[in-house]
Amino acid sequence: MQDDAEQRRDVDALERFLLARADGAASDLDALAARGGEDAAVAERVREVLGGLDAQAAGGIDDGPRIAHYRLIRALGAGGQGEVWLAVDDRLRRRVALKVMHRGGVGGDEAALRFRREADVASRFTHPALCTVYEVGCDRGRDWMAMRFVEGETLARRFPIGDVPDAYEILRRLEILEEVARGLHEAHESGVVHRDLKPGNVLVDAKGRPTVVDFGLARETASGDPTLTTPGAVFGTPAYMAPEQLVGAPGGDRRVDVYALGCLLHLAATGRPRRAEPTFEAIRAAAWTPPPDPRTLNRAVNADLATVIVVACAPDPASRYRTAADLADDLRRVRLGEPILARPAGPWRRLSFWIGRNRALAAASFALAASLAGGLATSTWLWSEERRRATELAARNVEYEQLADVKAARDLLARAETLWPVGPALIPAAESWLLEADALLRRRGGHLEASARLRARARRPGNVDARAAAVSAIAGGAATPPLEPASAESAPTFADGVDAWLEEVLREALDGLGRLDDVRSDVAGRLERSRSLALRSIEGDHAEAWRRCIQAVRASPRYAGL
Repeated sequence: MQDDAEQRRDVDALERFLLARADGAASDLDALAARGGEDAAVAERVREVLGGLDAQAAGGIDDGPRIAHYRLIRALGAGGQGEVWLAVDDRLRRRVALKVMHRGGVGGDEAALRFRREADVASRFTHPALCTVYEVGCDRGRDWMAMRFVEGETLARRFPIGDVPDAYEILRRLEILEEVARGLHEAHESGVVHRDLKPGNVLVDAKGRPTVVDFGLARETASGDPTLTTPGAVFGTPAYMAPEQLVGAPGGDRRVDVYALGCLLHLAATGRPRRAEPTFEAIRAAAWTPPPDPRTLNRAVNADLATVIVVACAPDPASRYRTAADLADDLRRVRLGEPILARPAGPWRRLSFWIGRNRALAAASFALAASLAGGLATSTWLWSEERRRATELAARNVEYEQLADVKAARDLLARAETLWPVGPALIPAAESWLLEADALLRRRGGHLEASARLRARARRPGNVDARAAAVSAIAGGAATPPLEPASAESAPTFADGVDAWLEEVLREALDGLGRLDDVRSDVAGRLERSRSLALRSIEGDHAEAWRRCIQAVRASPRYAGL
């Protein structure tokens, strides 16, 4: 009996022979063998599979299942309403992706109408990043459409969750998503909104060229035809849907696709989805929350890219990029190191970009400025004072921003209580929780330093040198002074009421981070046990056996169509 490897080799050989014959490269096995090299080996293997049939007989082997004038080669995927096959067009001798609806599939007439509308919409596209439909038809009661075949992998495989990219890999990913954005802009300009953009609906070939597929939920904004979507209904993939989609708002313009592009950018830059809540209701509840700074999840993300992501994922449609082309242009600027338009560059920022592009001229200009420094002593002193005040203000702004971690720690502690039961289904939520917890815990040192700075500005009864001592300790590189328990005798007294409030909330944040650190080991243990269960489940050791069983049932004439 053949083992699995031999069976796969036989199937591959037959498939290569059929494709070569369909492309006109070889009419029979003798012609294929005459090509030499790997083709000769394929011909020999096919002869073995056919049990010694002569070459002429082999030329008439059964071509397998057909739909209209398309010969089906292998299944590429399947869903509730139909299947997608790699097929060969006998008339034009080309390979296509053939999408075929099941007989009496889910949704009935409405599904069939949506299928035909998808074909009508996609047939108008000419941009290489959009999947074009060649033709449609119906064969024995089954609707089909022939589309351009893209041999590659989805963004879900190209940008796996948990894979945090470095700066070089981020630039490669931005180039792919820039092309996706330009393709979507062409669709938008022709009056079509995709409405279900997600990693699984973008294919990338071996050369890194992307193609957007599956316009089954697309909406024609310029058409007078009634929509196929029931008012108030929610269609799409929740993790990539704009807030207005999640609440079932009617219509939805091109900015819902801009939002989905922002979510893809977040995944590409950080290795984590923009939203990772475990349920649809939780996702909808968090939809109007502004996105966190992506730099907290990956230090390789620069400030400009973080701004692009935040603007694209803005909860309010009016705050997002106006078009996908605007987003694509800013992605190009990020790749080339140019100022982005999402955040207009101020004078100092424009100067920094100018220096980066004109280093020699900048060096000469600074040398000339240095020669005049003696006559500008007064101006230099005034500039230094202004710089000192700006630095103090920046430190205060950092302290305000750190207060957001108080709520984040509370939310993570509350979510830890929901991470049950232990099992394979828990793995994604537990992994997401641990990533967020680790990112938060890494900022604990900054909170300690901020608290020390606040206490250095405070006055203590009977200790007039407290501020000077604390400042001296921090400036000298000493360890951060331990936080003393508040009491009537030792509690710091702040002249500034805001400082007092900041110190109180920072102390609460540090307490929450301490509790979070304790809970983290427990969640990590649950995740480890869940992974162990997954390895012993059907999705682990027995997945291949299940796959072979399913293929055998599908190939059997007794269960045709199952």
